[in-house]
Amino acid sequence: MTIRGILIPFSLFLLSGGCSHLPSGIGSDHEIRVLANPAEWEVLYPLLQAVFEKRVYTPEEEKVFTVRRIDQTKFDLYKKSRNLLLISPLSSSGPAAQRIRSILSPQARRMVEEGRAFLFAKKNVWANDQELMVLTAPTLPALRKRISEGMEDIFSVMERALNEKTKVWLFQKGEQRKLEKEVFRKWGWSLRIPWGFSLREEAPGFVWLQKKAPDRWIFIWWETSKDSLLTPQWAVGKRNELGRAYYGGDEVVPKYLGWRRVNLNGLQGWEVWGTWRNQKLVAGGPFKLYCFWDRETKRRYILDGALFAPGIKKEPYLRQLDVIMKTFTTKPKCVS
Repeated sequence: MTIRGILIPFSLFLLSGGCSHLPSGIGSDHEIRVLANPAEWEVLYPLLQAVFEKRVYTPEEEKVFTVRRIDQTKFDLYKKSRNLLLISPLSSSGPAAQRIRSILSPQARRMVEEGRAFLFAKKNVWANDQELMVLTAPTLPALRKRISEGMEDIFSVMERALNEKTKVWLFQKGEQRKLEKEVFRKWGWSLRIPWGFSLREEAPGFVWLQKKAPDRWIFIWWETSKDSLLTPQWAVGKRNELGRAYYGGDEVVPKYLGWRRVNLNGLQGWEVWGTWRNQKLVAGGPFKLYCFWDRETKRRYILDGALFAPGIKKEPYLRQLDVIMKTFTTKPKCVS
């Protein structure tokens, strides 16, 4: 498996995975427990913070993951962690390196020594719902270099696993297939709608889904247009316009804006994130939106997820909205 040119050879673990008799994983989905030798940890910890502890402004600052070194003498307990990272150079003599050498195949170790691989990942090795990651290189300087060069790719492995777990949790009680089909019949698009969401408003070119406790919502806006050249700035302006029309004056806070190009189920566009505020209601919170142009229908779309959840962690709820929006499709069958 290749992610942006970095090889992730799942098959090169000596350990098996996926046994139905494994215990349940322990710990938080947002915590990464790390087996590292003490001296190497001092060197690598700042890098791991830069990789995994990405900040999300909600508008309070929250982290996607936190990293925590575990007690080497209690590894048999911590090896059941939901997110587990083993990190050490192969040349080390410490317990972390010994573990790594014991679980990687000779072929994998040879690839590391030749500089052809440094990141390995496997699911459900010692527990269900577990993501096991190994980061290694021949020497400590080489390992630091590989991590520095591959930060986004390393993070994406753990984030993809988190999104998969979030998706399973969201839809484990089922989904509103009747509503999904009705939306597609009326408007020509659909997404997976978990139980608990209701249709707050529906009109040509605008659909608003909402769930309470805490308040969170998704709107889908669209219009027919020959203009396929969309920008994040256009999307923010349109969101502000819709905020005045439907949300009682919500507006985007320019300070925390970010964006990047994305491919959403084959639809090329932009992902935009930041915070919203409503000065009249003295309220605010995080949002994420996607904008794109659909070549087949000649439509411009905006998908927007936002929430208002004072006093509690908001990143997990924002991630749930994001997972739902990523199921969007203009095809007759909902994306699974």
